[in-house]
Amino acid sequence: MATKTVKSPTTRSSKDNGVNAWQSDFVACELTTEQKAHCKNHVLALVDAFDSMDTLLHEGYKLSFRFEDKNSAMAVWLTAPTQDHANSGLLLQGRGPSVLAAITVVLYKHFELLKEDWSSAGKAGAKDVWG
Repeated sequence: MATKTVKSPTTRSSKDNGVNAWQSDFVACELTTEQKAHCKNHVLALVDAFDSMDTLLHEGYKLSFRFEDKNSAMAVWLTAPTQDHANSGLLLQGRGPSVLAAITVVLYKHFELLKEDWSSAGKAGAKDVWG
C-alpha cells in the first residue's frame, strides 16, 4: 500500500531545516507611559478592530489570542508567515486587560509606532498588563 506524504502548510523553503513556518522571534516594542495612556483612552471600536484585522489577515498575517498568566493580561500575537515579507520570522505582541484592548495595542504598534515594518526593532524586554 502506498503512503501519502503530507506537507505542512508552509511557504518557507526546504532550506529552513524543518523550522515551523510560524516560528518567530519577538519584536521589542514596549509602550512608553504616554503610549499606554493613549491606548487606554483610545480603545478601538469593535468594527474598526475587525476591519484592521481583516486587512492584516488578507495580507497573510496570523493573529493568535490567549490569556497570559505571566502578565495577567490578554495577549494578541501578530505573525507574518511568508519568507518574502518584510516582517517574516517576527512576532509582534499586544497586551491589555481585554481582548479588544490587546488588539488595540498590537494594531497601534503595527500601524502607528512601527509603520508596518518591524525589522528595526530590538530584543523584547520586561512586560506589564498594558503593552
